[in-house]
Amino acid sequence: MGRHMSPWIALSLFPLSPLHPLLPLPTPPAAPPLPTTFISEGECCAACYEHRSTAARGGLDKGTNSSACNTWVFCGDPQRCGSRYGECWLKHHPALPPADAPQANGNTMWNSGIVYDDTAVAQAYEKYLKLTMHTVLGDLIVTLLPELAPNVVREIRREVLVLSQRGKGCGNCKFYRAEDFGIQGVILNPGCYIGTPDKGHPNGTDPKRKIPPGYVCRAGMAGSPHFFINFFDADWGDALCWGRVDDLSLAKIISKRPIKVKATPNELSMLVDELSFNMTLSQ
Repeated sequence: MGRHMSPWIALSLFPLSPLHPLLPLPTPPAAPPLPTTFISEGECCAACYEHRSTAARGGLDKGTNSSACNTWVFCGDPQRCGSRYGECWLKHHPALPPADAPQANGNTMWNSGIVYDDTAVAQAYEKYLKLTMHTVLGDLIVTLLPELAPNVVREIRREVLVLSQRGKGCGNCKFYRAEDFGIQGVILNPGCYIGTPDKGHPNGTDPKRKIPPGYVCRAGMAGSPHFFINFFDADWGDALCWGRVDDLSLAKIISKRPIKVKATPNELSMLVDELSFNMTLSQ
């Protein structure tokens, strides 16, 4: 079984339920296949999701197929599937593995996946408070701060889940700016949006509160996938902070990398070579 993320989920900007590969299945489950075939796992997954939506609206007839779909199986190997190529099977399993269970690998012609409830995924990943940004220079460890930015932290966890299921890394996660006071980067990947609006910062009635060194924030409470890592106390203003780096040694190494020639002294300090990173979660 391949490691994959359905295009239906991966390309959606809405918080649809992530899917997970199941154990390899030598034969499809005992349920009738859909009357039509599909061209991708994404369409099969979408059919399962739609089946769930129909069930939630009370639109399914009673009988063997009246349970809401939570498992899909797709035959996607033209050579091995033969006449069964494109078959999509929908199934309901009463007991599912945890949403953060390790993915299965196998070598069958059937690809399978699970559609979880959003709440189940969110709860399974609440315990992961460490985000590691892996670069060629080393790892930058960020402690997530859901108490400051719950929506952003939720989307970061979801993005790492998508990346792990695609198995290809983050195509546009990088550091691109280096200043004496900090470094700036972006987390941008189809299917997830860490720029989702949030409740803001807990400034309360203290307008003099400062952003501490090591905090990971975005400038302004409007949505943006760009972020900065602060090196010194700074005015909080409208910044939205979602993480904290306790060890700034690698971040300061990044800040010393060569920058592009500036036409004027007031231009931003952009790195000559942008530094890409991938991301994983841990407890």
